[in-house]
Amino acid sequence: MGNHTEPCRSERTSLTRLTATVAILATVLSLGQASLPVLGLEAATGSTDHIVDRELEILKLNTKFRIANAYQSKFRTIRQFAYNFLSAGFALAGSTVLATERWATKTPDPTVLEYGSAMLVTGQGIIQGGILTEAFLDKLRDRSVKKKKLDPESALASIKSLQAEIDELLSGRQKELAPLLSDPETARLIEHETRVLELMRDLSIEEFARFYAERHSNVVSRNVSYLNGLVATGAGGYCGSLMGLLTASTGNKTLATPSGIGFVVSSSAVMASPFINRYFTRRARAASLSEMLAEISCPDSGSGSGSGCFEKLQAALDILSREMASIPESKYPPRLRKRHVVYKAELELLSHQLQRETEVASKADRQFAHRALMNTAIAAPKLAWGTMLIYSGSALPDRPFSFNKTVASAATVYTVSNSLSVVDAVSSIKRPRSQKFIIGGQVPLALGKLDQRLLELDTLDALVDASK
Repeated sequence: MGNHTEPCRSERTSLTRLTATVAILATVLSLGQASLPVLGLEAATGSTDHIVDRELEILKLNTKFRIANAYQSKFRTIRQFAYNFLSAGFALAGSTVLATERWATKTPDPTVLEYGSAMLVTGQGIIQGGILTEAFLDKLRDRSVKKKKLDPESALASIKSLQAEIDELLSGRQKELAPLLSDPETARLIEHETRVLELMRDLSIEEFARFYAERHSNVVSRNVSYLNGLVATGAGGYCGSLMGLLTASTGNKTLATPSGIGFVVSSSAVMASPFINRYFTRRARAASLSEMLAEISCPDSGSGSGSGCFEKLQAALDILSREMASIPESKYPPRLRKRHVVYKAELELLSHQLQRETEVASKADRQFAHRALMNTAIAAPKLAWGTMLIYSGSALPDRPFSFNKTVASAATVYTVSNSLSVVDAVSSIKRPRSQKFIIGGQVPLALGKLDQRLLELDTLDALVDASK
């Protein structure tokens, strides 16, 4: 009987152990299954953090690119003032000498007239020298920017690389989150956060496209202004002033006609300069922006103004905020609330930039109107001076007295033009933060506010670190 009892006890012990083992395995499996969503959310959150980091990198690169390609040293402002002031000063002195000498006597001294004409030639030469100097310094500046890899080509390559990395991270994030979409509330949060991330990417890249196009249009504006300046000074300096000098030295009064033609061409170029500059600048910006948006392929970029994509981002973030308010925090992906703070700060930063661009566009319109008015005021008396010289050389070469008085009147009118040029040169020194050109429009650049944006990005960087 004893032998029969022992096997029963052994069987019961084995059964107990087997039951315990099964229970332990069941518990482990249950815990493992419960931990899978958590592990999946953590992995997907890591991808989200990387996406936020890369989008912040784009914003930093945008800002550095903008500052590097728009920077104007204070020495350029000083040089600009020197070119314009000295040129206008010599021209004013020359026209004053010519007017005074011709009004003072019926037979003006040729030597005095030569001095006056030589001053006009010198004034034109100063502007030409200034244009060539600034064009050379621009090339040096462009080389310096390229060494920092902030030139358009290098910056575009970096943007494309970051865009590709973000797209890859978004794709990986979707795959990692796929098993977690069974919970409808968590799925909605994931969907809306994904939309915010996509729009943030598009708006940041679209901002770069605008900065890229703006840089291109500034270069076109600068070069058109230089070319127009060379035409104006070449016609006025070498056809106008030199022919006037030959008229005085040779006594051949018919040379006043080609001299007048030169000044008419020069004044026309000065008068048309703001309009020509504006036309080519706008055309260059539109073409560059269209090309850039096509190249970077942002689905939500729209026209490139930034407002359409911004409104979509604002709406997507509002939807995410409402969903977060209606869903228990236990259903949130890890650290969503902290990232939500980052998204709001990023939206505010992008909003500030769009506001700045609107202000700059408005200021550019005002400065264009001022420049067009000032150039017309300067060029109109110069045009009259040239017209009167043409008349004197063609109709009065054999009437010395009438020729002398007509040219004296013309020189007096030209003095008004040169006086306005001096006033314009002095007033331009008060606008040190504008991108100045020797002849043509002025493009206002809010460089101080871009420096402020760097500080905003540092704050955003700290928020991103705190969200991890």
